[in-house]
Amino acid sequence: MVRTDTIEALRDTLQKRGHSLAYPIEKFPRSTDVIHLWPLNETKKVNTQYAKFRNRVSEILTELGQKHNLKTFIGLAGKPLKEGRRGVEDEYIEMLLNTKIVVIAQRDFWEDHYRLMEALVSGACVLTDFMHGLPAGLQNGTSVLEYTSPKDLEDLILYYLEHDEKRIEIGRRGREIAMQRHRTWHRMEEIIFGEILSTCESKGPGGNCPYIVHGDENR
Repeated sequence: MVRTDTIEALRDTLQKRGHSLAYPIEKFPRSTDVIHLWPLNETKKVNTQYAKFRNRVSEILTELGQKHNLKTFIGLAGKPLKEGRRGVEDEYIEMLLNTKIVVIAQRDFWEDHYRLMEALVSGACVLTDFMHGLPAGLQNGTSVLEYTSPKDLEDLILYYLEHDEKRIEIGRRGREIAMQRHRTWHRMEEIIFGEILSTCESKGPGGNCPYIVHGDENR
């Protein structure tokens, strides 16, 4: 699910750049090649419980950056722990908007989390570790990329950094699906009615669907 405060923060950041949520942000010039927002050797800044896999991904990406001379960022963007999850900081949004490939690693022993959707709505090309069931609408190789090994991760990063158009299209499609099908009101509709009702098709022509902050903006 995409939190509404994330979209509000994204809207505000884009307005400072002179753009709206409907702008094709996946085409932004992005100065950083790859990020993984999980620090190494800073255990006091993050909750390290169930984080062995995340730590290993940070190690792998650090090595890959050095090996291939990539511009990477491995660490935190914004405040750590609960303080950082109570709101959405400009530093975090800017980091996502300035990155070509965002690598996501889930916690040990469970699947799905806010970070995946937050990365998708930024228009970056998102790589995630394998999931038994991707969120509705997402397809591996079309709107998101799944990696299953260090070699796989390396190959995907190098390939999509060399193929800008394919990388941008994956970012575009991933963002579209996240905004169309994974907003807060979509989850409430599924709980109450058993299905998503507020689709772009149901709203008719016109408006900025799906690039809005609140579900009633186009009513």
